Amino acid sequence: MENAKSLSLREILIRSASVIGTLLWLSRTRRWNLSFDEMSFRFDGRNLDIDLDRQIEHLRGRSQGTTMPRPDEVKREMETARRMHGELIDHTRGCDLCEVLSKGVHDVFGRNHHNLGRGGPAVAEVIRAAYSRENFEQTQLYADIRAWEAKRAPLTVLGWPALAP
Repeated sequence: MENAKSLSLREILIRSASVIGTLLWLSRTRRWNLSFDEMSFRFDGRNLDIDLDRQIEHLRGRSQGTTMPRPDEVKREMETARRMHGELIDHTRGCDLCEVLSKGVHDVFGRNHHNLGRGGPAVAEVIRAAYSRENFEQTQLYADIRAWEAKRAPLTVLGWPALAP
């Protein structure tokens, strides 16, 4: 599936979700002290683009003691960070991707525009249910995580024992 800008659905979702990840990275590295917990996403109408001006103001308004600069400076910092730090997928958290996908399912791809109020967590739950542990254990990512854990015992990433072969 592609849009008029010739972007794949994957690229559209990552482009939007990565905006939040970049803001989070900047907040942490620049010590802006922004509060991202349970924040709302500010989309540009019924599409999947993040309205950056509104998102910046939303974060500023909910973050006591923030040192975040003016929106024009934030935008310059974002452009620099996104150019310097490679692919947008590196700026993307899974929970943010689920929020953007939820918006897409409810307002862009679907035709039944009910506000279900569950957003990203509901999407994440469905994805986890559809992709079994057995599927995951067949991936290179799983093998790499287990190798990392083996070198760093007792540290763990997955928090559950490997299934017997």
